[in-house]
Amino acid sequence: MVDAIEEILRGSSGMTAEQIETLADEAGVGLFTIDITTGKIAMNRIIANLTQYQLGELPESMETRDILTFEDDRERVHNAMESIFTADAQFYHVEYRMRRRDSSLVSVYECGMISERDEAGRPTSISVLALDLTRLKWAQDKARQMETENRRLAKSQTENSLAEQNRMLRAANSAAAMIIGGFHEEYEMVLRQALQMLAESVQADRAYIWRNRLVDGRLFSFRRVLWERGGSFGFTSETSIAYGGSELVPYDELLPDWEALIEPGFSIITNENNKEVLDKYGINMVAGVKGCMVQPIYLHGEFWGFVGFDDCTHADRVFTEDEADIMLSATFVIASSVARNETLKVVNDAREAAMASTKAKGDFLARMSHEIRTPMNAIIGMTTIAKRTRDPEKVRYCLDKVDVSSRQLLNIINDVLDMSKIDANKLEIVPAPFDFEQMIQDVISVVKVKLEEKNQHFQLAMTDIFTRKLISDELRLTQVLINLLNNAMKFTPEGGTITLKVDEIVSGNILHIEVADTGIGIDPENQDKLFHSFEQADGGITRQFGGTGLGLAICKRIVDLMGGNIWIDSVLGEGSNFIFEIPVSWDDKVLAPMNEHGVRMVEELPDAPDWREKTILLADDIDINREIVETILSESEVGIVFAENGEEAVEAFKKSPELFDLILMDIQMPKLDGLGAAKAIRALADEIPKAGDIPIIAMTANAFKEDVEQSLSSGMNGHIAKPVEIDELFAILTRYFEV
Repeated sequence: MVDAIEEILRGSSGMTAEQIETLADEAGVGLFTIDITTGKIAMNRIIANLTQYQLGELPESMETRDILTFEDDRERVHNAMESIFTADAQFYHVEYRMRRRDSSLVSVYECGMISERDEAGRPTSISVLALDLTRLKWAQDKARQMETENRRLAKSQTENSLAEQNRMLRAANSAAAMIIGGFHEEYEMVLRQALQMLAESVQADRAYIWRNRLVDGRLFSFRRVLWERGGSFGFTSETSIAYGGSELVPYDELLPDWEALIEPGFSIITNENNKEVLDKYGINMVAGVKGCMVQPIYLHGEFWGFVGFDDCTHADRVFTEDEADIMLSATFVIASSVARNETLKVVNDAREAAMASTKAKGDFLARMSHEIRTPMNAIIGMTTIAKRTRDPEKVRYCLDKVDVSSRQLLNIINDVLDMSKIDANKLEIVPAPFDFEQMIQDVISVVKVKLEEKNQHFQLAMTDIFTRKLISDELRLTQVLINLLNNAMKFTPEGGTITLKVDEIVSGNILHIEVADTGIGIDPENQDKLFHSFEQADGGITRQFGGTGLGLAICKRIVDLMGGNIWIDSVLGEGSNFIFEIPVSWDDKVLAPMNEHGVRMVEELPDAPDWREKTILLADDIDINREIVETILSESEVGIVFAENGEEAVEAFKKSPELFDLILMDIQMPKLDGLGAAKAIRALADEIPKAGDIPIIAMTANAFKEDVEQSLSSGMNGHIAKPVEIDELFAILTRYFEV
């Protein structure tokens, strides 16, 4: 083999580099080159698999080679490589232990030579072929063990020893049959019974299987199954951490030299008086153990865990090699079963979760169908009535009902959109200073109509007077409060009481808010469901009271994003109290006091602005959208030129650029969308200077963060979400018109 590798490196066969690499791959031989100046290692598939590093992952430095070499072998590898630089040899040969990415070790034989030199004859590159010796060494060790065992059997095998081996083999077969065929019974019980059979066959008082886990790049082990006659068992560790109800113990504490020691076929057999073995492996015998046998388990070529047997009865107990071989074979079957059971559990858990999610979403869609159709029915019905009547009061009544139903429908749509943001991790908190007490008054105004409809009593309990602006996300905090108050009103009967309590605690760093009601309450079993997406506490209650089942889930997500916590305190039949706390900070500016109507004492708002000297280009393909904006802005007397698609908007601007002071641009339009139109207008800046700086504002139903970012990246200056809020529209126009 050594001669063959040297011949490949010499290239005496006339093969190209590609042919050599193909041959190495087919032969299972590792091939890599080392750039002497940078330390960069280029390797083939075999070496990548052997080292567990992907191509390009190794750092490119002179220390790269040392990373792949076990510390105790580095000097030997350096000396071997040095021999080809001093012209003592054309090739170097070295056998050493390679450290893999997971810190495990593998035995490697390596042959290398200088493959490239610069113009001055200085070496620049080394080519190396490497063989994985793990299987060869394991086969050699097994061959030696078999030879030793055969000699031992030839000399000392007796009928008693053969009978003892047969007894252990029968026990191992019975344990394997039990664990493979016992899936109809409780698995953990079958697992312990199988381990008990093995332990009793070797007269052990305790048997255990420990399972490996990689945590943050560090290998740990936890006890997966234990059988013992009595007493208690367990490794202890100050650095252990909880895992699945068991204790994770780091290998570097359990067996300090595990990386160099553990490999297939490795075993520790010792007793309490064998100080040489105990010191060699750094083992501290568990109290009461007279003798022990510990062996690693490998599954699919990976270090899976280990099996152990303890004798706590017989002094100076030493387990035999026969016992070790038979027990390891049997526990390999058990470990395979455990691995299979873990996989099945993951699959079953995922299947059950998917089924539960599918059912929850099916129930949700049924509720959504009802929730959407109810306001839609009112909108269509009241519109039809208004069209057929000539009574102005009746028309006004119908329009009021349409307004209420439209807002109800918009709330449902907003809930669905918010939940889609939550599922996509796109819901964000945007903190800014705002008048918290004024926000509370605004929230009360929003829910006041429903309170009056159900003749419910409302109480506001604020222990502090908020004289400064709160820094948080006003929109999201308002959303939480309105959702909680709507929820309380929904489940509270007529004449009931709803209380909103606000406290500032922990030196003003925490805002504590409660929404309490005297409604139907929630039993403890259903309280956990309340904050889950698409779920409500009870199907019958849902049919009676309605709702999408999204409001509380959205509240929890918003509070979580704010760094707070939300929970419920409820008694069935006596009412509920939803409580949340969020960390806050306060602005330095002192606010004016409020008057008796709950409004800040500020100067009167100015009349509608006079924009008769301004002209807007409004691009929107929907007639009613253009009509709404025109009506909203009518009092300002601003001039408006309409375009029904992006192409018309670009042509209108090119025709009369000086006419326009601002462009309102819908995004989704035929022929050319708003993003393309904005880019096209900005591209005219060389020939039309105004094209580079005219304000372009997106006005669209696309309201996600990425939509805003897309608008800005296309050259727009701002973004207004539909349905258009009048105050927001006037504010953004004022900002650009008054510059």
